[in-house]
Amino acid sequence: MIPGPVSVKPILDAPARKRLFAGDLLVQRAVPTMSRLVAHLGHMATNAFHPQDPLRAHEHLDADAYLARLKDLRRGVRQDSGVAALFEKLLAGLGAEAADTFSDRLNLRLVPPFASHQGRPADPLKPHRDTWGSGLLSQINLWAPLGPLDAEATMVLYADAWDHAVKNDSAGWDIAELRAQRAEGKTYPRLPIATTPDLGDARPILIEPGDILAFSGAHLHASHSARPNGPARLSFDFRVVMLSDHHAGRAAPDHDHAAPRQAPEWFKRPSDGLGLDAVTKDLAKTGSALRASW
Repeated sequence: MIPGPVSVKPILDAPARKRLFAGDLLVQRAVPTMSRLVAHLGHMATNAFHPQDPLRAHEHLDADAYLARLKDLRRGVRQDSGVAALFEKLLAGLGAEAADTFSDRLNLRLVPPFASHQGRPADPLKPHRDTWGSGLLSQINLWAPLGPLDAEATMVLYADAWDHAVKNDSAGWDIAELRAQRAEGKTYPRLPIATTPDLGDARPILIEPGDILAFSGAHLHASHSARPNGPARLSFDFRVVMLSDHHAGRAAPDHDHAAPRQAPEWFKRPSDGLGLDAVTKDLAKTGSALRASW
C-alpha cells in the first residue's frame, strides 16, 4: 500500500522526483503563484459561463451550449498569455529547472455531475495510467483543484495497483492514430484504459485550492463524480518530463505498458518551445551527457 499524500516543498526537485518514481504521492501546499493562477483561471471560467456560475451552469444550459462554452474556455486558457506567464512561474516555484523541464499544456477540466453534459471535453476519465499513452516512465503528473473537493467529486488513485500489472487496452492504442483520426474529424479513444474491474480501493484525493498534487504518470487514476445534484468539479492538470531523468533512465517501473510508440513530442520546454524529441535526438547525435541530478 502506497501511503497518502505527503506534504513537501518543493515538489519537483531531484529528491522529490526520486520519491515520485518510487510511487509516493506528494503535495505542495499554499504555493504563492498557485493562488494567482487559481484566481486567474476562476475569473476566465466565470466570464465564459456568465451570467451562470460555472460550477452550476449545467443546471441552466442544455448540453450542447454547455459543452460549446467549455470548449471556448479551454481554448482561451491555452491561448492566454497571462496563463502562460503564471505557468512558468509556477514551475519555478515547484522546484523545476527551466532548461530541464518539458511539459504538456495546462489543461482546465470541468466535470459536471449530469451524465447528459459529460461529453468531450467534460467526460470523467476512466481508470488509466498516463504512461500507457505517452510511453514515458519519467513522466510526472500534477493536478490541482480550483474549488472545494469532497470524496464523491474528486480524482481517485488506485494505489494498490502501483506494483503489479493491470489488464489494459494499450496494445491496441496508438497516439499517432489518435492524431490522424482527430485531424479528419473522426473519433478515437482518447487514452488507453484498464479493462478489468479488479483494481483495488479507489483513494479519493482531497487537497485545498492553492495546493498541488504530484504523482508518477505510472499511477493508476481516474475521475470520480458521484453527486447527482452537486456542483461541477473544476480543476487543472499538466504533465512534466525532466530531460535529465529521461536521458538517464530515471523513471517509475513499467508493469504493463504495451502501446507501440513513445510520445516525447508531446512535451515542450516552456522557456523556448523546443520539443523533448528534438532535444533528445540532438543529445544522441552529439554524444552529449547530462549531469546526474542525484
